[in-house]
Amino acid sequence: MKASFANVLETEFVVTGLTEDQIYEFRIIARNSAGVSSQPSDSTGSITAKDEVDPPKIDLEAKYSQAVVVNAGETFRLEAAIAGKPVPTVHWQKEGQEIAEAARLELKNTDFTACLVVKEAIRVDGGQYTLLVKNVGGEKSVNINVKVLDRPGPPDGPISIYGVTSEKCSIAWKSPLQDGGSDVSHYIVEKRETSRLPLPEGGIFFFRVLAENEYGVGLPAKTIEPVKISEKPQPPGKVSVVDVTCSSVTLSWEKPEHDGGSRISYYEVELAPKDSETWSLCASGKALETVVTNLLKGEEYQFRVFAVNDKGKSDPRQLAQSVVAKDLVIEPSVRPQMSTYSVQVGYDLKIEVPVAGHPKPSITWTKDGAALKQTTRVNVTDSARHTTLTIKDAIREDGGMYISAFNEKGRSDPRSLAAPVTAKDVTMKPRFMLASNTYSVQNGDDLKIEIPVIGRPVPKVEWKKDGQALKETTRLNVSSALSSTKLCIKDASKEDSGKYTITATSSVGTAELEITVIILEKPGPPKGPVKIEEVSSNYVSLSWEPPEYTGGCQINNYIVEKRDTTTTAWQIVSATIARSTIKVTNLKTGIEYQFRVSAENRYGKSSSIVSSNVIAQYPFSEPAAPGTPIVSAATKENMVVEWNAPTNNGGSPVLGYHFERKEKNSLLWTKLNKLLIPDTRFKTSELEEGIEYEFRVYAENIAGLSPVSKVSVSTVARDPCDPPGNPETTLTRTILTVKDCIRVDGGHFYLKLVNVGGVKMVPVNVKVLDRPGSPDGPLEVKGVTAEKCYLHWNHPSHDGGASISHYIIEKRE
Repeated sequence: MKASFANVLETEFVVTGLTEDQIYEFRIIARNSAGVSSQPSDSTGSITAKDEVDPPKIDLEAKYSQAVVVNAGETFRLEAAIAGKPVPTVHWQKEGQEIAEAARLELKNTDFTACLVVKEAIRVDGGQYTLLVKNVGGEKSVNINVKVLDRPGPPDGPISIYGVTSEKCSIAWKSPLQDGGSDVSHYIVEKRETSRLPLPEGGIFFFRVLAENEYGVGLPAKTIEPVKISEKPQPPGKVSVVDVTCSSVTLSWEKPEHDGGSRISYYEVELAPKDSETWSLCASGKALETVVTNLLKGEEYQFRVFAVNDKGKSDPRQLAQSVVAKDLVIEPSVRPQMSTYSVQVGYDLKIEVPVAGHPKPSITWTKDGAALKQTTRVNVTDSARHTTLTIKDAIREDGGMYISAFNEKGRSDPRSLAAPVTAKDVTMKPRFMLASNTYSVQNGDDLKIEIPVIGRPVPKVEWKKDGQALKETTRLNVSSALSSTKLCIKDASKEDSGKYTITATSSVGTAELEITVIILEKPGPPKGPVKIEEVSSNYVSLSWEPPEYTGGCQINNYIVEKRDTTTTAWQIVSATIARSTIKVTNLKTGIEYQFRVSAENRYGKSSSIVSSNVIAQYPFSEPAAPGTPIVSAATKENMVVEWNAPTNNGGSPVLGYHFERKEKNSLLWTKLNKLLIPDTRFKTSELEEGIEYEFRVYAENIAGLSPVSKVSVSTVARDPCDPPGNPETTLTRTILTVKDCIRVDGGHFYLKLVNVGGVKMVPVNVKVLDRPGSPDGPLEVKGVTAEKCYLHWNHPSHDGGASISHYIIEKRE
């Protein structure tokens, strides 16, 4: 019975539809273009339809013995030949995890090959890949190492900061876990200060470190916590003697000019006998004044003071002169720092006046010669070296006050104590005390901006946005105090970003300030439209404009997706595009696509803009068919065929032609050229004398093949006839007749003519058309399974005078 129901043109065939464990035999019959069938070939012998078991095998090329090295952005392919019965299953793994197809990962496995394609490689695509094949006979695996050359990853954290001072600090980090396939050449260290104003605690900084190799600068590793500059403080200010007795001394000093960035914990006081280098701790405390006791009467001492914070102890500040432990009497004195004190009516007044004298003088405040009476509004307080007058809500009548001080030595001169106070209206033009002109907050968080405002009288403050006065709502509130103005916005959103104008107005002038508010969030969509810059058969070039709204920070990358318009599923083309252009490759010719683009910053991904539909095709078409071929010259061995170029080249120059021929009585066309024919002329050889041949031609440009030309007029392969000779009076004819021709009757015959003029040999070729010989054996059977098997044979040694058109496969259970 027949095993094939279609013409088999090759010398291989897969017989399907077998029954498991059934025994079969196969044989082959050849049929030529004359329609004659050969005798059957020898049988294959008995074959049982049963799966053969052969453990999996992997044939890996030698190049994979070394690491596969690719540059970032390139596409790489890993492939190997596989074998096994039954056909093994293929598994690609990376670092122990099964690899599934994704936007950049494509599996192209067949029964005989395993292939993994990784598109636009990135750093994380490097590593060890494992090819694992399995069937019932076992499993086999091989490893392939891939190195992707790229910028390095971020340095391994955390970043350690130590040895921080106002001038320097030490930073330590670890090498990146991924060096991008190239050694790190150096590191880049950057810092960012959180405030431009000098802070009483010292500056606050953030640091980040970036690694660089020959392929570029990698992503940064950042400090998580801010770095606060802190070191030991500067020495205290001037040290003074407040009081001395025969057994004690009272010292005071001023604060250090800088505390080293860390709060002063306490002060230490040391003493040493005069002209001695041996110092000893005698007092400590947080106050700027201390009493040193247990001194020896009449002894002379020197003193020094240290400031201490959590970073250490400052250098000492020494008392300018030594002190003798004995009772002193010093005339009282009062030294107001100003001759006149002024305050605006309605505001509080505070006057602190230094007082000297020993023993400590008693102090009396007078006004216009009369003792000053203390009230709930007027209050006097005294300390060791100062007397302080405080008046709340000053009125005009509070002017003209005097101070008296006296001790056992006497009374101070009242005239030198005069400290007149004038209560009057003070004017000052409005102005803003601004730390920064830019304020930022993440979308959804509350925004609070407080700006100091000074001026006398107190100015009126107005806020505007985009030239319009701010309208207060339950979410937005503006409030002003005597010395500041505040804007509070709850749940800040994109609409709150922009330029704000603050105007402070009083009777003596106007001040205006512009600040910028940035709401940090995901960006707006890229600015469209998506432009189709170039279209070809397998790629499309796109471009777009950056978003008008960036979300308050830099755009990190763009994400481009594509979809076949016959589906609704989008596929990521690339998610790491830094520029606003891309060339989308590996498209299928003739398929209609749509693309969409979104922007991404550190806070998220924007909405997308979508392109118009575009078909992946050349901007030109295939050429028209060439002209009908014409045989311009013919012999028994070759023919010269010519044709005209297509009337329309499709918009692209014709690259060349394809040339086919066949015998007139055959159905099969044979392509004669291996390379494109650049001319409109071709010489074909290896003809058989007496056979009629037909020809046809295809044109090809970059878009593809043209339709086939019309078929040429059939032409017989024979030499052209000589012109007839002169007529003779006598004609002679000779005839050779062979009955019941068989294949061996074909061949070369010679007719020998002899007369008195000489001898003439005339060759005659005879071709006997017969059925072909049996396919040349043996008939081989390969890959037998329960359902199918593969057959292989050789062409017959004799084709019966006509080319083999097809084969017939028969099977017998």
